Amino acid sequence: MPFIDFLKGFLQTDDNLTRALLKVSPVIGRNFEKIIVPNINTLRAYGVPEPHIVKLFLLAHRSFLLRFDLFEKRVDAIEKMGFEPTSKSFTLAVRSMATISKSNWEKKKEILINLGWSEDEFYFAFKRQPIFVLTSVKKIEILMDFFVEKLGLKPSDIVRRPNLLLASLEGRIIPRWSVIKVLKSKKLLEKDVDVGLSLAVNSKQFEKKFVIPYMDKTPEVMKAYQGSDLPALLSSTKSVLSSSLKNNIMPFIDFLKGFLQTDENITSALLKVSPVIGNDMGKEMMPNINTLRARGVPEPHIRRLILLSPRSLFLRIDLFEKMFDEIKKIGFEPTSKMFLLAIRSMTKQPMFVLTSVKKMGILMNFLVEKFGLKPSEFVRRPNLFLVSFERRIIPRWSVIKVLKSKKLLEMDVDVGLSLAVSSMDFEKKFVIPYMDRMPEVMKAYQGGA
Repeated sequence: MPFIDFLKGFLQTDDNLTRALLKVSPVIGRNFEKIIVPNINTLRAYGVPEPHIVKLFLLAHRSFLLRFDLFEKRVDAIEKMGFEPTSKSFTLAVRSMATISKSNWEKKKEILINLGWSEDEFYFAFKRQPIFVLTSVKKIEILMDFFVEKLGLKPSDIVRRPNLLLASLEGRIIPRWSVIKVLKSKKLLEKDVDVGLSLAVNSKQFEKKFVIPYMDKTPEVMKAYQGSDLPALLSSTKSVLSSSLKNNIMPFIDFLKGFLQTDENITSALLKVSPVIGNDMGKEMMPNINTLRARGVPEPHIRRLILLSPRSLFLRIDLFEKMFDEIKKIGFEPTSKMFLLAIRSMTKQPMFVLTSVKKMGILMNFLVEKFGLKPSEFVRRPNLFLVSFERRIIPRWSVIKVLKSKKLLEMDVDVGLSLAVSSMDFEKKFVIPYMDRMPEVMKAYQGGA
């Protein structure tokens, strides 16, 4: 309650309070006077407007979890960089610098300097878009390589538009590059078109200038925008560029042709595995394909798995075989389509096979006997094998039991989903709406009573 009272005074509205309670861990709540309050006061002391502090807390409360002395040093450093405490960019900078470690900050700065930026340009870019430093090192390297090598941009072009380091390569950059390439090949663009700007503008502006005017008379433009063709894919990512066309890529395409037969199917599969195209994929997939064949999975089902979820076959062979055996033990027949679904689902969470047999038995017995779940629930939600019985299953089951006893839940509530969702989603639906008028709910959630 002291934490809730504090949040009420700080956040002012019930809507803000609800949003905060959904995000903040109870552990943080018990230590808020030592963890959160000192850092809020630091921002106040530097002149950051109260609405900006509230917004930062609602969007990224973890920014306030840094140890007080370190938080104060970061805020001081941000002000010395030239950020104005009353500006919105100041709180964005706080969000970044309070989240990223010093070693990670230095690593990203070093990488960008090695890729052509100066130290001054790094800080210039940070002032323009403080969030870009939260982009992973791997993504920064892939994007910078693509911008410079494929698009002919200068490193300084990215300094002026650091938002590009937040963009999706597959979702934004490649489709737009494909459109620009088609238009240039048709001599429909001025030679001095600003490629960097074309990547940075919003979708509506890009489509208005580069897609809509040409979509009727040049259908290749829409095709390029909606999905890159096979040649474009094979020249689009760093992993492809660093691979051997002869030794890796073409053998893999030939391998896929034997299964998928059409260029459209091959392209679809390649788009789904493009981040790992540099590997010897045929050799990585083939042992698992042979496992499926040897254990009775029909060839059409294997082909469909490759087309819909090729990454399912990149699991290490020993884990893949163990997963296969566990799926069969649950009661799925290898010749059935449900077995295929089980493989697709469980390879998204292969670590479930490391769960002990004893824990699997306890969880399945409890959830089947107490909750009335079917074994297929575990196929759709393999994360259930990884959760803590005491910290997640029992407290949530206790809440559901209380709400059902009070006839406050629909009879067809999806219990499996209630166990699988995040804490924030569970609390939003099953705890917060009842916590004031039904104290038994909070008691059950906190103590699993």
